Amino acid sequence: MSFTAQYSMFEGLFDRVLKPAGPFREELLAAGYDSASPIPVYPMQVWHDCLKVSARFLFPQQPLDQALRAIGRQFLAGYFETIIGRMIAAAFPYFSPRTLMLRAPRLLRSGIKEMQTEIEWLSETKVKLTMRGPHEGAGFFSAASSKSALSGSRRR
Repeated sequence: MSFTAQYSMFEGLFDRVLKPAGPFREELLAAGYDSASPIPVYPMQVWHDCLKVSARFLFPQQPLDQALRAIGRQFLAGYFETIIGRMIAAAFPYFSPRTLMLRAPRLLRSGIKEMQTEIEWLSETKVKLTMRGPHEGAGFFSAASSKSALSGSRRR
């Protein structure tokens, strides 16, 4: 299966939050992302390469997995400023934590259409979310998903 990354992911991270310029922007361009001429869907390798470029520029002293987690935590603020992200965020206050987790598979596919997720309820208050898809950059998705689950739902 060939994985793809939707433009909304690039827009959220790079255009809304990081706003790269100079050498950072040039390396993203070399990796396949041109913010001046975006396309609707990118090969997943472009997303991975752009995350690595970002890790190098933003967190040069940290191991890659730690840098990707830090970038993942920043990602949601920008993603929720995109059209797709605003639609998702508008519904969050109305979701209970349980409903949010039940909708997680569909929400995650808004960025990666081919993402497969499984939810396993360990107890009434604990859930295991398994994401099957691109493994490179998993720390990024883990940090972004955790932040979303913890801060997005307001109903109890």
